[in-house]
Amino acid sequence: MKRSTHPVRRYLPRVALALMILVAAGTALLYFRFRHDVRAARERIAAGGKIAETPCGRIEYAEQGEGRAVLVSHGAGGGYDQGLAVSERLGAGLRIIAPSRFGYLGMPYPDDPSAAEQADAYACLLDALGVARVVVIAFSAGGPSALQFALRHPARTDALIMVSAISDGSLVDPRPVDPSKDPALSTMLHDFPFWLAVTCFPDQVLRFFGMTREAQRRLTPEEHGRAVRVVRMILPMGMRATGNFNDPAHWFERGDFALESIRAPTLVIHARDDTFVAFAHGEYTARHIPNARLASFDYGGHFVIVRDAVAAEISTFLRRVGN
Repeated sequence: MKRSTHPVRRYLPRVALALMILVAAGTALLYFRFRHDVRAARERIAAGGKIAETPCGRIEYAEQGEGRAVLVSHGAGGGYDQGLAVSERLGAGLRIIAPSRFGYLGMPYPDDPSAAEQADAYACLLDALGVARVVVIAFSAGGPSALQFALRHPARTDALIMVSAISDGSLVDPRPVDPSKDPALSTMLHDFPFWLAVTCFPDQVLRFFGMTREAQRRLTPEEHGRAVRVVRMILPMGMRATGNFNDPAHWFERGDFALESIRAPTLVIHARDDTFVAFAHGEYTARHIPNARLASFDYGGHFVIVRDAVAAEISTFLRRVGN
């Protein structure tokens, strides 16, 4: 007598096929969304930047607003777009000038990519724009070139603001970053894994970039959204990789960082829970620049700049130092 097939066994192949179709469809939709987001990012970058031909070479930059000139030195993973993003809440009456640093977006990578050379490129850009003096705001890895600008071009530096910014060469590994030895960085070289992480697991990505779980919990929804937006701007990674992975080797290789010589009014902002650029950098800057003021924050991590309280601190400082 022939045994009948169990109903569950009979339908298993169909269930498996249905699941495979669902997984394939979901993967395709996810990939199409990725392609759409990366294409949109490339279009945004292409439309937003300008090119200045200067004695220092070709410089990519963007501008926003009118009034007192503010030059923004962006961090790692950035470009002119990050410079605009981290300064967008500083208030009216400011002309934001946001260059891309060497190796980011459309900015060439020169034979001498030192912080001193980058500072001179800032000066060349200001010459091309007819700007005599600026407030310099540095975020994260934009710190060394901002310090060099204040040292090499003191007459053009109205004020200096260092936010979560690198300043102490003794705390920095001078070797170029080797992504092959770090699985997390290796993954970041590819746009799709990074997009997937920042789209599906933004809190974990923020933790990787120096914002603890506790810091995120204490942010307002608007502040958290700003932090995620800044991190998402790293896409497309390929347009930022040259600067991103070569920066550390050149920050402090040339030029004197005698911070005691800086005379510009200086505000230093740093969160004590920053796990990406240690609070010790902020302490170092405030200790060595005469009359610098350290505004420390208990939480906010590396992206403390997204907090409303930080925008208020910077606005108050700018009003105090005048034009």
